[in-house]
Amino acid sequence: ERLLQHNRQAVIVWQHIGWDNVGQMTIDLLRRMLADHPNLYLGFKIEERPYQVGTREPMPNRMVDEQNTIKPEWKQFFTDFPDRFLVACDQFVGIPGKTVRPPQYIEETWTAIQQLPADVITKIGRENAVKLYHLE
Repeated sequence: ERLLQHNRQAVIVWQHIGWDNVGQMTIDLLRRMLADHPNLYLGFKIEERPYQVGTREPMPNRMVDEQNTIKPEWKQFFTDFPDRFLVACDQFVGIPGKTVRPPQYIEETWTAIQQLPADVITKIGRENAVKLYHLE
């Protein structure tokens, strides 16, 4: 929060929301952060990551269930703040011919966001990134 307050003109995209290795990235926290910091945006991708890294403990605060259905509380969160989310499709690709290519998660991400209202999909899937990164 100090970083967000330090320069209110700087836009900060908090990546990898929707899965949580520390168990503290709750919707309540994210709602408060968005309300308090107009320069904060949230980037996400959906991955098959049911467990916290290095454990067999369930992933807390996960955005989707086992069927890749957006949980109702997350669906409401998206519709409450449609201008503040971005698809964050960072992906490790490795060295062609030397590294085994890991699963590509963009399909799961698009399948999940298709469950949202059309206007929210358009904002999250395109318009917010265009505006934020001055792509047009």
